Amino acid sequence: MMARAMLCRFERGIAVSQPAAEHAARAWGRPLTVVPNGVPTATFRPPEPGGDGASPDGNVRLLFVGNWRDRRKGLLHLLEAYDLLRAGGVPASLDIVGKGRPDVRERPGVAFRGRVASEAELAEHYRRGDVFVAPSTGQESFGIVLLEAMASARPIVCSDIPGYRRVVDPGGCRLVPPGDARELARALSNLARQSELRRRMGASNCARAQTYDWSPIARRVRDEYVAAIAVRHGEARAQAFALPAPV
Repeated sequence: MMARAMLCRFERGIAVSQPAAEHAARAWGRPLTVVPNGVPTATFRPPEPGGDGASPDGNVRLLFVGNWRDRRKGLLHLLEAYDLLRAGGVPASLDIVGKGRPDVRERPGVAFRGRVASEAELAEHYRRGDVFVAPSTGQESFGIVLLEAMASARPIVCSDIPGYRRVVDPGGCRLVPPGDARELARALSNLARQSELRRRMGASNCARAQTYDWSPIARRVRDEYVAAIAVRHGEARAQAFALPAPV
């Protein structure tokens, strides 16, 4: 009751995705504007020309980013898929970036990199990878890591969940059933053998990521605040905070 009373004090509401809006509708009875998260494309950018070649040992470099202790992130399913890849003779390595300390058995080619100190350092991990993997099992309203990988021109293999499905580019990703290590391994194996396909998927992702750059996204957020000011204080007051229309 108290939460609903507090919500009545707000003039506008923003959700980062339609799934997030549908979840919020349980408490928020008015329309929600969907404004997605953004990505700083000046930081998360493709490798320099010639920097996307095969790794020195011939492995396809897989990347996972997230708090791997959070079971929703699906790292255990990815490790199972990795075992299947190696057993099938697919040369692969896996970098795991994020908070946590490993309490799983050691695997050849798997490296726990820990937390990163800055976005610039994280962006380097994306640029060094060949395929970004997001095996989350659910309860993801958006997936900022997908945008970071897309802006870095990386192909993506991710779970087929609503919060991810609406962000990724169909030509730049492979969707797999959440929690299905065998299907995850199959998708990764297919991409591991096709470097040109990975390049095309990465280019498609990079093009889509430009629409999520923070500059236009931030403007849309500001517009929502200006609209809220208009509701409470009038249109004349709101216009003092409005930005000129983009050229």
